[in-house]
Amino acid sequence: MKIRLALLGVLFLIGQYGFSQESLRAYRFTERRNNTHTFLQHKNLSLPFFDDFSWNHVLPFDSNEPDATLWDNRGAWLNTSMPVLAPSFGVLTLDGLTSGGEPYTWISKAGGPADTVYSQRIDLSTQLPSDSIYFSFFYEPQGNGDYPDVGDSLVLEFYTSNGDWVNVWGMDGYANAPSNASVFTPVLIPIYRLDFLHTDFKFRFRNYATYGNNDHWNIDYVKVASNRSYTDVYVSDEAFTQAPSNFLKRYTVMPWEQYMSSPTAESNVLMSMPIFNNWNTSRNTSYGMKQYEWPTQTLLHNFQGPSIAVNPLSLASPTPVDSCNLKWPANALHNYPVNANCERYLANKFFFNSGAPEYNNNDTLIALQKFAPYFAYDDGSAEWAYALTGNSARLAYAFTINQADTLTAIQMHWAHITMDNSKLLFNLKIWQTLDFANAVNDVEMHTMRFLKPVYVDALYDSINGMTTYKIDTPFVVPAGTFYIGWEQLQADPMNIGFDVNNDSHSKLWYDAGLGWTNSTINGAVMMRPYFGSDCLPAISTAIPSAIVQNEGVSVYPNPSTSLHLRNGAACVQSLTVYDLQGKVLLQTTLNPNTDVTFATDQWSDACYLVRAQSATGYIKTIKWIKSN
Repeated sequence: MKIRLALLGVLFLIGQYGFSQESLRAYRFTERRNNTHTFLQHKNLSLPFFDDFSWNHVLPFDSNEPDATLWDNRGAWLNTSMPVLAPSFGVLTLDGLTSGGEPYTWISKAGGPADTVYSQRIDLSTQLPSDSIYFSFFYEPQGNGDYPDVGDSLVLEFYTSNGDWVNVWGMDGYANAPSNASVFTPVLIPIYRLDFLHTDFKFRFRNYATYGNNDHWNIDYVKVASNRSYTDVYVSDEAFTQAPSNFLKRYTVMPWEQYMSSPTAESNVLMSMPIFNNWNTSRNTSYGMKQYEWPTQTLLHNFQGPSIAVNPLSLASPTPVDSCNLKWPANALHNYPVNANCERYLANKFFFNSGAPEYNNNDTLIALQKFAPYFAYDDGSAEWAYALTGNSARLAYAFTINQADTLTAIQMHWAHITMDNSKLLFNLKIWQTLDFANAVNDVEMHTMRFLKPVYVDALYDSINGMTTYKIDTPFVVPAGTFYIGWEQLQADPMNIGFDVNNDSHSKLWYDAGLGWTNSTINGAVMMRPYFGSDCLPAISTAIPSAIVQNEGVSVYPNPSTSLHLRNGAACVQSLTVYDLQGKVLLQTTLNPNTDVTFATDQWSDACYLVRAQSATGYIKTIKWIKSN
């Protein structure tokens, strides 16, 4: 497993607290939303087959599964965060993780078969070799993730009429970061063999990877059609290629009251959307934007842009050659409807019309802007893990609020890499000011001592995988800039989630004993200040003792068809089982030193949360996967 470092270099600082470095690391697993495998029985598909993985055009995607009418998926995931300059927004990524975001146990660290995604059956029985059928797709190694190493690979296989899988294409991993790590390369393969031209033809992509969230391959624009030629590498299509620039100027999420106190200063008047013209000729394109309150779809603003000529794609230099620049009045939200206490949403709908595109599913994109009782620089998706190494190393993250408010919690996304750091200790700190010339003069507002990292698979607060540390005594933070962060109590790195699609490194500082140093790594640490108490997650690290795991309850085996529980503790445990939407499916108690099995025949194959609590208040939450 590789360690990705800032600007391909390492920042070394040696001071009175010893060695320290700021680095990014590939981490072991990542949470994925609603990634439950579903197999649909339906009639065979016919040509043409096409998917650009933009079928769910509301961002963020509410599912990481590709379209089940086209795919039978075993571990690959639909996303917009891993690719760099995809031909259209949304790609399918293969890596070393299961559909639930955990490492494949059978490949360990030596490498082996990982994700596999099958097409549904395609009827090619009426086709002839002379029909000139070609299979094409685009692939990108690494993207925003980790490049595949030597020994890793991506393969494409076709299913024959004899029931065999035949390897028709493959790409090996790399000894060093590949030159096409941020480029989608087209592949074109003819289908002319008679044993491919049958009723139940299908194909599959499979990758071979090492253990964990690494060795990424991104796939886009999969197409199977007749009457093509060996030069048919272009697609008659224009598409949005990535998520729009942020609606908010400084944050990805902020409290509604904080926004409304200064909407003009907090809003981007200009939002841009890069467009790919994936055809080989120029196209005139009109574009626009509509803004809605969500989910009532009350129209707040409508903007129609001019017509522009979008230049053709150059495969030698595949960059979005044009973008639509969308303007809106900064005061458009002053009459925004109030529809929720904790969370409110805007829907920014972007669209364009190029006349007669071959595919129009990627001509519209809805980006939801969330307002909630916390400030965030990240988008909720961690591509890497950020780490400081050094005894007593400190981190500080700057946030600016428009009006005084009560700070009630700090949320953090802890990332697994090669080791379990849940027994490390740190002090959670909030500063009113930092003295960048002399850290001795820093002004602290609050410190919570001897806390531990809590991973998302051990304690769930919400589906975005943030662990909530409640402030023991909430206090008012005055308007202006303040800082949240930590002080490490050992030299080992703690590894916090890191979003590479948003950049707030100018707000991030660390101190290794020589004073505060501004971070040099572009991206956003996943750490957020939370204001108010009405909307705090029900499950959280309310006090330091609550993060001490109760070792008494275990689930075995995992995955399994029924829920088997063992209480090895000498005390009664209260037990609750939730699905990932928070619905309670089971409530009971476990007697001391007992084993019990619960029938789950009526439950879907999915991931569930098993929460056990002892009489002393210790809580343990276990992720259990039901699988047949």
